[in-house]
Amino acid sequence: MNPLLKRSLSGIVYVGILLGGIWFSSWGFVAVLTLLQVMCLIEALTLLNLNRVLPRFLGFALTIGLFVLASRHFLGRIELPTGVTPIMLSLGAAHVGIMILLVFLKTEHLEIVPVRWAHASLYTLLPFTLPLLIFTDLQNYPLYITATFVLIWTNDSFAYLSGKWLGKHPLASTISPNKTVEGFVGGALVTLATGLFVIPQFSPSMDGLTLLNMSLITGLGGTLGDLYESKLKRRMGLKDSGNLIPGHGGVLDRLDSFLFVMPLTSLYLYLFVL
Repeated sequence: MNPLLKRSLSGIVYVGILLGGIWFSSWGFVAVLTLLQVMCLIEALTLLNLNRVLPRFLGFALTIGLFVLASRHFLGRIELPTGVTPIMLSLGAAHVGIMILLVFLKTEHLEIVPVRWAHASLYTLLPFTLPLLIFTDLQNYPLYITATFVLIWTNDSFAYLSGKWLGKHPLASTISPNKTVEGFVGGALVTLATGLFVIPQFSPSMDGLTLLNMSLITGLGGTLGDLYESKLKRRMGLKDSGNLIPGHGGVLDRLDSFLFVMPLTSLYLYLFVL
């Protein structure tokens, strides 16, 4: 099969499953998040060279256990203590902050097994758990989650196209040689325009200031998330995080931006919007 056709078809299937789960029902949303979280955790454990049985078992036990609690809270089955959501949001923002530093700093400390284990767990737990904690009104989450993904896809696509057509100045040549300053700026600008002018045509109830801030978070956070995963892959000598999605690589390759953007977007929405 033609590589471009393969990539396009698998992308359509991926987007269809994701949006179908988000909009079908709250149970469908939880099911999609569960599937993505488990696949991301498997790939993250491999990227961080945690291949022994005990670290993998503990990683799954922690992340799945906490994710189940958040899911039951989201679905109205249990009520978590009031302080849980602010604590988890603060942890999410702090962890993203640490990962941003790691994009530009050396990562020798990731040789310590407990550090790698904690990192893999938080890296793949918080982005999927925080949306389940902040959305108490089940009528709101499809719009905000869909807008987040649309902004991420826009940023990824137009950063690639802008870099391909206009790219001259490397953004982080030692981490990802193909990333350029022009690609970053082009992706961020089109993402901003999408948030301000395109999404409101389909979601008039979403506030313009909210979409502006979500766009800014995505433009910066999405690029840093991409660079961070590239650094992890380079550290392990890998081109892709996996091969589950034909023509795209692994699930982490498709969600590297989301893993940075969602914790920051969740914090913003919780503090200023919801």
